[in-house]
Parts: sequence; structure tokens; C-alpha cells
Amino acid sequence: MAAAPDLTWRLSASYVARMSAVAENMAHTGKWKDGVLLARLMLHAVEARRTLLEFEQESMEFTATVCWINVVTRAVWEVPDPHLFHDAVARGEKLAYVIDDPRGASDPATVLHLLGTLYLDPYTANRSNAQPYQVQHAAWMNRFRVATAGGTNSNKSKLAMPEPAEALRKAADYLERAARHRSGEALGRSRKAQLQALVWQRILGLSPGYDEFERIAGEAIQVLDAPEVQGLRTEVLNMRAWFRGKEGSAKDDEADPVLLRQAQMLLGKPVQGSLRGVPAELQLSQYTQTALAILKWAPQQAFELWTRAQVLGRQQAAEARTQFFLQGLLLLHQAYAPHQVSSATGSLQAAFKRLATSDDDDFTRAAKLLSLAYHSAQSDEEEQAIEIVEAASLASEEFKRTYPELLKEARAALLLGAAVNRYNVREFEEASSLYMQSAMAFLDCESPTRAMDAVERVVDIARRESPRALYWFIKDMGVVAPRLEGSSPGVPEHLQRLYRETLGLLMRPGELKLIVFIMFLEMVKGTTFAHALLEGGPRDWLASKEAREMEAQIAGLTKESVAQPDVSPTKLDFEWILTSYVSSQEQAGGSTPAERLRNARIAFEGALGEAQRSRVTQRRWITTEDTVQQVLGPKSALLAMYVGQLPDGDAANFLLLLTQDDFYSAQAKLAGFNVNLMSFGDGEQRISLSPFALSIAGLHRSIQEDPLTRNVSAKAATQLLTAQENLLGGGLKEKLHGLRAAGKEHLYIWPHGPFHFAPVHLFGPEDAPLAEEWNVTYLSSLNLLDPARSWKVPLAEFMAIGLDFPDENARGLPSLIDAEAEALDVTRVMNAPRALTGAALNKQAVLEALQGHRRVHIATHGDLPVSTPCFQSLYLSPDPAGDVLYAYEIQRLELKGVDLVTLSACETALGRFDIGDNLRGFPASLLMAGVSTIIGTMWPVESRCARYFFVCLYGAVRDGATKGDAFRKAQIQTRRQFPQYRDWGAFYLSGAIA
Repeated sequence: MAAAPDLTWRLSASYVARMSAVAENMAHTGKWKDGVLLARLMLHAVEARRTLLEFEQESMEFTATVCWINVVTRAVWEVPDPHLFHDAVARGEKLAYVIDDPRGASDPATVLHLLGTLYLDPYTANRSNAQPYQVQHAAWMNRFRVATAGGTNSNKSKLAMPEPAEALRKAADYLERAARHRSGEALGRSRKAQLQALVWQRILGLSPGYDEFERIAGEAIQVLDAPEVQGLRTEVLNMRAWFRGKEGSAKDDEADPVLLRQAQMLLGKPVQGSLRGVPAELQLSQYTQTALAILKWAPQQAFELWTRAQVLGRQQAAEARTQFFLQGLLLLHQAYAPHQVSSATGSLQAAFKRLATSDDDDFTRAAKLLSLAYHSAQSDEEEQAIEIVEAASLASEEFKRTYPELLKEARAALLLGAAVNRYNVREFEEASSLYMQSAMAFLDCESPTRAMDAVERVVDIARRESPRALYWFIKDMGVVAPRLEGSSPGVPEHLQRLYRETLGLLMRPGELKLIVFIMFLEMVKGTTFAHALLEGGPRDWLASKEAREMEAQIAGLTKESVAQPDVSPTKLDFEWILTSYVSSQEQAGGSTPAERLRNARIAFEGALGEAQRSRVTQRRWITTEDTVQQVLGPKSALLAMYVGQLPDGDAANFLLLLTQDDFYSAQAKLAGFNVNLMSFGDGEQRISLSPFALSIAGLHRSIQEDPLTRNVSAKAATQLLTAQENLLGGGLKEKLHGLRAAGKEHLYIWPHGPFHFAPVHLFGPEDAPLAEEWNVTYLSSLNLLDPARSWKVPLAEFMAIGLDFPDENARGLPSLIDAEAEALDVTRVMNAPRALTGAALNKQAVLEALQGHRRVHIATHGDLPVSTPCFQSLYLSPDPAGDVLYAYEIQRLELKGVDLVTLSACETALGRFDIGDNLRGFPASLLMAGVSTIIGTMWPVESRCARYFFVCLYGAVRDGATKGDAFRKAQIQTRRQFPQYRDWGAFYLSGAIA
């Protein structure tokens, strides 16, 4: 597509430059995969243009190649993919072999510099020399193995990333070549990067020449003299001081007067006002580099400089912030007399006792205790030192308040060190437990990359050393996963690959344990949503200033969009979006009020999801096989699904069938399918979805087609039969028949991914679907079975709400003339005193009805703006300016004690789900607010059918039937009156049924 002539001939140098800037911005703001894709498309388009036009061709090729190297540098820092790396090297070398370019189309010296940083940055950026380099390097290399788990081409390739020593030599060579042809600040930047390569060679035990280092440093200091590059100059001075110390130079004993004067200047002015007009990261660099450079001569002054810079350090991105606080621990250790806190003269505990009873003031004692604890890594005593970090925290409230991040970083680093120690003595279970604890600690430090590395290490232990490591992984990931999922755009997909590999390990012969499998399913299938169900009640973020401001912006854009409707809606299919993974990538455009409204709503959705992920409830229903089987009782069975991957690469539906006294597992192989995501786009808007999503989207459409003389269209009948054979394979269909014959009646289905919106109850032969034998209920989480969710709250019994929409109503919605009659019908059936209809109907009345009644029925028009499920709505007025109840507003309510909400409106059983399998939308919001059970529809239903169904349902409830039995009775009666699948098959029961 990128090479199509009708596209490539339109390219211009300015367009390529703009798109390259977009790709580089993506790569450096967490969306590096998108950046790689866009940069690759630009390369292909520009290369294809070569055969069509010569004008500006060389300039465009240079721009696209520079962009590619920049993007790949960032990408391989994230995941060390050798294919990307070597491709970028090859393309760069084509432009860099001739320095003098008489046509002026390119600057090969720039390309040489970028090749140097390509070999340097991924190996050194945000690495700490306070930790063993080998450990950091191994964790980085492991990311590629995890990222390509289950793949074929990448795993079989002979390409590999260079070893660190080779990469650093290459980096120094390229940067030397670049520096020979540069001047001024550009020369200084190349020399500074070259010094970094030499420093890291020295850290790795290599021996770069001292005289050469001094020559390069002197040249860099000379040209980096402008005020805006003082931070770079200080870095060079710091590296020179460090290198001199390692070489034992006599000059190292002499304080550098330039650095000391600079330190005094920085200490004498307010931090944020000392370097006006200079970016925060450069200000921070000047403070930290000056502190490190004077550390040997003035450690107290160095630590004071670092302390002042905390206000800048806390503003940095995760990786830079991490390095800042690790530097702080090093400076703290030097500032508080390391010889006084060293444990070299005795045990760590003896040193601890000496400090705990010293005459120091509380602040100094806390500092020394923390220094002692962190320094314990030198003697492999990290486990004992973790207690000392806690003692430091308790020793001084002032210290704890001033340096909270140092305490967290020290604890996280010690937990990781303790895990490594246990692993080295082959105590794999203990190591796995400590790795998972360190992952949680790294998340407390806002460092998701290190947390992910620790988590992956546990899976690696399970794969190579001890399968029992999986227990610790599964046990703790329920807490770790929600926080990781929202840390950066690529993490959820990364986690899903890790889960698929974990499942493969779990399913090894002789390894499967029921309790572990249940814990695994809980972990991978919507942990954020599951925690929200247990927490219940209002979401605090919705009361925040940020939420209110975003709501006000959205309200204004809503008015604008009504006045200026969108004339260019997305070309992406509604059903495709519905069954895709919700994400911020659906934002697009911004030139019209409707586009700005959609983008603002997507941003609101993301902020609400992030707020939920940050809250992990402490109260957990322990879902062991005993607790689940006890809740199921003698008449019910639970069918759990997880779409994973078999060792041969094919997808499979992993199934668990659980009853009160037995369980059965199966694998339904889905030959020809894999679990890799597909991506579709319409301009800027993109969606990612499972291969199965398209099948489910097609099934929704075919069920709603006119079946003519049949009860379901021929196409839908074939699809439903195929779905049963494929998804309920592995002998499960026969097992279900056996359970039904043994007296089981009710089947809970716990779906996965796009199957949340699949009508599984209709699977099977025409006129003999699963619902023929079973009363089917859908569970979005096992926590819906938690008995504690069914609170006994003194509420009124019942309220029905109904609103008609006449022909040609102002909203432009289809005529709806039975909704008020339906509300009155079910009100009479339930012997309730009144219904809420007509002029009495408004948002406040509906909210009060939801909070004041055990059972609520709502019949009106609804809407699902598929890209923003938290704005799924119920219309409470035919007037476009009238009230609308949005899904997110439900999350402001306390609905514990509400037993049943029934929704007689279009597609009210639907919503969206993210890649972590967390549900969004109206039903999900009701459940998170505390409602026990929801009944809605999967597609639009003929109004007479809906009226008949809900009258039957509430008649059974009035007569004492459980919710499950009432649903079953209404479904059977409705099927007799309205036998087409698109009618009776639309109703969807979700939640507990007792």
C-alpha cells in the first residue's frame, strides 16, 4: 500500500519531514511500535518513489533514514530486536560512507553520529552502575524473547544483537568519525557521547586509553561553552573526574575550582529560577552532574545539590526519575560518612545496633540507617537490610517526608538483590516470591519497566528451573497486573503474551492443579474490573477537579456537535469496533466538533480507567475450588474460557468445566487461527482486535438478518453450529450433555475477549441451541459470585421506568410507542405503587429510583458510541437538549443492595473490553456500582417481543422464582411466541442468579 504509485507521487520533502517528526514523537512517548510502523511506511513509500521522480528524492531518503535510525534506537532500547537494529545500521551506512556531499542532500556526519548512538543508547541509557551490568543486560535481552514468544521467524533467525563490548567499541568508532567532520555544539555532542561509550567500556572492565579520553574531554569542554548547553558541559566534567579517579591520576586529588564555583552558584539560587529558559531536564542534568563531579571533594555539598534538584527529578519520565533517585542513594551514602555505617568490621546486625543506639539526631540516624541498608548489597545481605530500611523510615518523620522515594528505591533494589541471591543458591521458589515482591516495590517507585523485568524473571524460572515458580507468579499478579496494564501503551499486549506462555507451562502433563488454574484465569481475565466489583460504590476520581473539568469540556463540545453534525463518520464497521480492544488509538481528526467530542470522550475514558487501575481493593474473595464449588451448588456448572496458544502456534480455546463435586479441562484447537492481533485503520483511527472478533461481528449481523421461513438465517445457522464444534471441542459438548442428564440445569459461562459479546447460548444445531438444555448466565468475573455482594439493604421493592418516542421525534430516533405501556405492565405485575413515565421522567428521578429500589426496569432508547463505552447512554427525553444518563455517571452511585436491573433498550447487554479483559459500558458500570444482576439485549429487539419477555420475567419473580429461574421461564415462553433467534435470543443475563 505504501508503495502504490498514486500515493508515492504525492510525497514531498515537507510531508516526509512532518511524518518523520510524528514517528519520532510516537517512539519517545511510549508508542514506539506505532512509530516503527509509521517510519517503515515512510521508508517504503520514499523508496518506491525513486523510480517515478528525482525531484527532492535524495533529501526525502535522508530524512526518512534519519527518522528510521532515531525510531529504531528507541525501539531496541525497549525490546532488543536484532532485525530492526541491523536494518537501521545497513540503511545508515549507505548514507554515511561519503562525508563530502556536493549536492547537499544529506549530512553524512549526522548519520555517523546517529549510528554511534544506535550502538550506544540501547546498551547504556538508564543503566545504573550501582547494579551488576550483566543482570541489567540479561533483563533487557529477555524482553525480545518474551516479545517473540510463540513466533517463528524471529526465533529461528541467526541475527543477534551485538555483545555489549562490541557495541560500545562500534559506538566510539562511529562517534569519532562523526566528530572529525563537525564543529561547535554538534562536535561537543558527538564528543560527549563518545566519552559515554568510553566510560561504559571502563565499567565493563575494558581499558580505553586515558590520554585519548583526556583529549576528547578537553575538546568537548572547549566547544560546550554556551549557556544552553551547560548541563552537557557538566556531564563531560563529571565523566572526566570519574575517569581520572578510576585511573588513579594525581589530578584526581585536586578539587576542580570550576566545578566548585558552579556548585556554589547553584546552591545560592532557587532551583526553578536559576536557569531561566532552560528545559527542566537540562536544569536537572546540571544539578546532578555537578553533584556527581564534586562528590569526592565535597560529599555533603553534593548531596545538598541533589536534594535541591528533587523538585526537577520528580517531573521526569519513569526511567530518568529512577536513575535520579538511584543517584540520590549513592550520594546519600557518601555524604553520611560511609566508614561509620560500613558493616565490613562486623555483621550487618551489629552495625545496625551501633547506629540504632548512637548519639546522632533522628534525621542523621535515619540517613545512616538507609545508607547502611543500601550498602549491604556489597555483602549479599539484602534480606536483613530490608528490615533496616523500615527502621530508617520509622527513625525520623522529617527524613521520611523529605526523601520518600529514596526509601522506596532502596527497598525495591534490596528485594531484587535478595531474589538474585536466592536464585544463585538454587532456592527457586524463594527467589520467585522475592522477584514478585520486588515487582510490586518497583511499581511503588513508578518504574513499570523494572517491574516487568522482575515478573518475566519468574516466568523464566518456571520455564527453565522450577514449575512451582508459577504459583508465586499467579498469586501476586492479581495485584501487580492492574497497575502494570496502565503503565504504558504496549504493556497490556506484552502481558497477554506472557500469560499465554504461562498457560502453556501450566498445561504440561502432570502439572495442572485446579486451584492454580482458577487463580490463573482470575489473573488474566479482567483484574481491574474484578477489583472494582469487590470494592463497589462510587469511583473517587469522578468527584475530582480533573473529572469535572473534562466533563465541562465535553458538555461544550456536545452542544457544538449538535449544531454542526459530523458529515464524515468513521468507515470502520460498528461490530468490528465493538469486538476490538478499546484503546486511545481510536482518537482521530480534530477538525470538527464531532471529532473533538469523540477525542475528548476517549481521553475521559482513559483517565477513568487509569484511576481504577490505581485502586486495588484489599478485601478479596478467595476463589479456590472449594469456595467456587460451594457457590455453584448442586444444580449449576461453570464453563470458563481462555483463548490461548498451543506449542505448535495454533490458537486453542482452553476450557474449564467446574461443578460442585468435579472438574473437567479441555483444549479446543482452532486450526488455522493464531492469537496474534490484527490491526485496521481509517486514517488516524486504528483498532486492534483478535482474529475471532471478525467471526463474532459477522455472527451478530447474520442473526439479525430476516430468516424468511426459518427461525434463523441459513448463514447464521451454519455459523452457530461451527462455533459449537470449534469452541466447545475437546469432548466438552458430550460432557455437558452428561451433566444435563445428571440433573444440572444452570450453566455459568465465563467468556474471554470478544466472546464476552458472543451469543454462546445460541451455539449449536438449528432449533437445538445450548439454551435448549441449559439456563445460561454470563459472568464477566468470578467475583460476581461473591456472596458478600448480595447486601441486604432496606430498599423499596420495585420501580419501572418507561419513555415513548413518537414518529419523527426531535432526536431522530426510531419510533418507540410501547415503552411506557411496558413499564406500566410490569408495574402491575409486580404490584408496585407507580411507574416513572412521561413528564415525571428526568435524570435525577432515574438516579433516585436506582438507589432506592431492589429491582428496577428501564424501557427507553439507548445508544452505544462504540469508541467511548463509558458514554453508552439511556435517553430520558425525546428532546435533543433533554436528559441523558451516561454509563460513567452510574459509577458515582452506591448500588450495593440493588438485586436486579433490567434494560429494555437497544444493545444494553453490550459495551467494550480492553486487552486486559476488563469490561466497559453500561452493564459493567452497573455491576461495578454494586448491582447483583443485569438483564439486557445483545441487539435491537422488536418492542412487542421485549414487552412480552419482561412481563413474563417479572411475573415469575413475583411468584417467588429466583432470577435465574425467572429468566429461563421468560426465555421459554418468549421463544414460543417469537421463535426467531433475533427475538428471543437477544436477551442476556449477567451476574449472580440466586
